[in-house]
Amino acid sequence: MKIKIILTVFYISFVFTSYSQTSQGKEIPQNQTQEAQKKPAKTVEVKGIVVDSETDKPVQMGFVMISGTTTGTLTDQQGNFIIYVPETAKQIVFSANGYKSQKVEIDSKKELKIKLVPNSTLPN
Repeated sequence: MKIKIILTVFYISFVFTSYSQTSQGKEIPQNQTQEAQKKPAKTVEVKGIVVDSETDKPVQMGFVMISGTTTGTLTDQQGNFIIYVPETAKQIVFSANGYKSQKVEIDSKKELKIKLVPNSTLPN
């Protein structure tokens, strides 16, 4: 009998909590409320091409990432990329299978030509 009473109280508590959230328009956790109040960051379009430093051939499927984030894109078959970078970002990281990663400072340049060094040419 005690278990039945406890389960009933738990169920009523759950239903009341669910009802109060939906009747007031779904409550938003505090951290999401603060995020929603911030102005969205302005972004800048940065585009360019990633090539092999030795052959000057395009690097296909290379990674282009905003440093310190999980935001990025891939280069296409011609090595081209376009990425929208927040104005507050400082660096873009370029990498590809078989190449050494390269960090590039974001400055006034909005069009880049990145030359990745193949791993085979790195000193031991």
